[in-house]
Amino acid sequence: MNFYEALNLKPEATVEEIEQAYRQLARKVHPDFHQDDANASEDHMKMLNLIRDTLIDPERRVRYDAELLRSSQASEAGFRKAKRFVSGWALAWSNRQLAIVIVAGLLLGVALGGSLWFHRRLSVPSPPLPTNQPISSPPSASIPEPSAPVTPTLKNPAVIPSKPKPQVVQLGSNLNEILQVMGNPDRVEEDSSHNLRVLYYGKLRLILKNGKLVQGLTQP
Repeated sequence: MNFYEALNLKPEATVEEIEQAYRQLARKVHPDFHQDDANASEDHMKMLNLIRDTLIDPERRVRYDAELLRSSQASEAGFRKAKRFVSGWALAWSNRQLAIVIVAGLLLGVALGGSLWFHRRLSVPSPPLPTNQPISSPPSASIPEPSAPVTPTLKNPAVIPSKPKPQVVQLGSNLNEILQVMGNPDRVEEDSSHNLRVLYYGKLRLILKNGKLVQGLTQP
């Protein structure tokens, strides 16, 4: 389950937005308001508390965002693999059908050509035989055998290599884009009153405001 979707929020949501969404859902699922189904309501409340505790803690939230990004990338890779398999299977089946149609057309053309040639041979009148000459049987005509059907070979379409992903974090990047390039930070600081979050990578310090990268500094 996606914690942000459970609160109906975006991954860039601030701590104040998370707290507000938590309070609104807590009023709906709290066991005090569901005495007839207290067990299920208590389970819902425990899950809601876990979501809140994870998203308002800076370090836990960074780890969760990184895990969510890896899961999303794995799902996307699986989808692309399945799509390539289905496309390749459909292309192979289409090529096979095309080859069958071409071969059938060639065989039909050879059969019709042989039939027409044989019909013309029968319709030509025989010349009169000379008198007082021994009758000899006409030389047997050799019927050419039909040529073997030619099966066309269809080359597979060329695979266009994907462009390498950029390895530079651009200003305006969100947290997911930064984690995708830089990985998990060494340390995280957060100032919820100013919607600021600071990610430390060794001597590099990345400053996010309202979920967007606004500045990158290198400590001496």
